[in-house]
Parts: sequence; C-alpha cells; structure tokens
Amino acid sequence: MPSGESSTVLQIDNSQCVGCAICVDVCPDAALAMGPNDLGPVWLADRCTACGECVHECPTAAITLGFELAASAA
Repeated sequence: MPSGESSTVLQIDNSQCVGCAICVDVCPDAALAMGPNDLGPVWLADRCTACGECVHECPTAAITLGFELAASAA
C-alpha cells in the first residue's frame, strides 16, 4: 500500500464470538465466512467495503472495524 493510504482492518475476538453467524448473514459483500468447524468467522479482506454491518449486528461485540495508515517512507 502506498505511503499515506489507509486500509480496512477488521478484528474478530474469537473469545467473545458465539458462532451465531449473524455477521456472515448481514454482510452485503460476502466478506465474512464461517471458519472450519464453525469456530467463528473468517474475514475476506479483499471483499470488505468497511460498511460496518457486521460490527453493528454482532450480539457480543466480538467484531471491531478500524483503519491502518501506511507508514511514510523516510
């Protein structure tokens, strides 16, 4: 990523996730899928548009959305 640009960072706290898959169901971009053995969602970053629906709908607040700024070259 070029210096000064930002990218979406979605974090899933699997210790808070109950495996309900609501986030998967509400994602309009199919950017979340249930992981192996339904142990929680897996984020597909290349599909995510950072709409925040998953964060808003998660009943346990296990998902957070943020942005990462690329470091500038010195």
